[in-house]
Amino acid sequence: MRRTVGLSVGLLVGLVMAACSGSAGPAGPTGATGATGATGAQGTAATGATASASISAITPSSAFKNRTVDLTIAGSGTAWDAKTTVTFSDPKVTVNKVTVASTTGLLVNATFEAGATVGTADVTVTDGASKAVYKGAFQIKEPISLTSDPTTGVPQGGLANLHVEMFDLTTPFDPNNTAVTFSRTDLASSTPSPTDFAFDMTIEADVLAAPGTSDITVNNGASTPVNDTLSGAVKIAARAPTVVTSSASAKGNLQTPLDTLLYKFTPAAATQEFVQFTTASTAGALSGTVLPKSGKFADALVAGFAVRYAQGTASTDPFFVVVGDSSGLFGPGPTPADSTLIVFESACTAASETAETAAANNDTFSTAQAIATLPALVSGVLGYGSVDPASDVDVYSFTVTTAGQTIHVATGGDPADDTLLKILDSTGATVATSDDQDYQEDLTFTAAAAGKFYVAVSPGAQAFSASNNTYGLFISVK
Repeated sequence: MRRTVGLSVGLLVGLVMAACSGSAGPAGPTGATGATGATGAQGTAATGATASASISAITPSSAFKNRTVDLTIAGSGTAWDAKTTVTFSDPKVTVNKVTVASTTGLLVNATFEAGATVGTADVTVTDGASKAVYKGAFQIKEPISLTSDPTTGVPQGGLANLHVEMFDLTTPFDPNNTAVTFSRTDLASSTPSPTDFAFDMTIEADVLAAPGTSDITVNNGASTPVNDTLSGAVKIAARAPTVVTSSASAKGNLQTPLDTLLYKFTPAAATQEFVQFTTASTAGALSGTVLPKSGKFADALVAGFAVRYAQGTASTDPFFVVVGDSSGLFGPGPTPADSTLIVFESACTAASETAETAAANNDTFSTAQAIATLPALVSGVLGYGSVDPASDVDVYSFTVTTAGQTIHVATGGDPADDTLLKILDSTGATVATSDDQDYQEDLTFTAAAAGKFYVAVSPGAQAFSASNNTYGLFISVK
């Protein structure tokens, strides 16, 4: 039998080609050049890109309100000329002059008014029909800042400290002439004593100042002054006074040197009354201010009494009393910052010292002026004729009807009249002397026996001045 061998198609084709191929012959001659082809269609003409005009820089990039400054504006792809204008998006910015330095450079003088809006502003440069806008390119700033302690503002009838800082280094404060004003008349301040770029000052708000805000204007005091205003920067905080009576003392607490306590006292009757305010503390020295019904510090009856203040009144108009720290010792800590206010009130009869002469006066207990009706409030004056107020003594006599009664004498009226009181017995011997710790005095003595007694009013040893020599003398025996 014959055997058959199968081959694949690919392998078979390869064997056939190999069997039929010989070795390669030499290359033939070069063929003739073919005919020239048709010319192609012309392509579309190319277009050149033109750069758009823009603002590339503004120097400086910020300015303070209420200032006139010079700026430079640099452009890119611009052709600025004498007709080019510059404007700001804030209408309170006035461009005073534009000077063309080159086709890509401008010098601009502009005024940023006090009413300009703090924040960013757009700058537009217009050159014919072409406008270049630099969005948010410029910053308008406040030249001064203000911070308050306490941050809630100045309380009605109270105090606050303001810290003012100048950011514009071209307009420093003059240490001797810088001045501050407020948009409201119910605020007042101490005189600032600034460094070149900052100062602190204490402000006070009248008792009846309406809660809200006030503008503050700072004049830097330079030869060419600059007035910078912060609108609504000063806060006035509401505070209700504590009502006090003569039947109970009022106690309070002061936490910081700026703290104050506010009280209101209304006399019991519209007859002649003697009203006395006394403060005390175990933690430090107090300062008391007594205001009339207006509640205005400008109308203060006394500003800063240390221990007591008294006066006569014949109306039921209220008094406001502001108590604060005069020693700087108060504040949080283990020592309580306590404060006590005592109000004394007594109905009395009005009397006056008899006019003195060299021949008739009340300079000694033997020539004392008798006060018959007690309690009494005597209006007197130290000094007369050639007698120097600093050496005068006024003596008044009165009667103690029962042994064991308490004599109470006190001075009031002029808060700057420094007085001293002595109580004399029927022999003219001194039995009690006031402490002379404050301008006005308060002295009590219990009489062991009935009889005639005397009170002598003389200049105090601390701060008597001949220009403050009037007094009100209260005399009571109970």
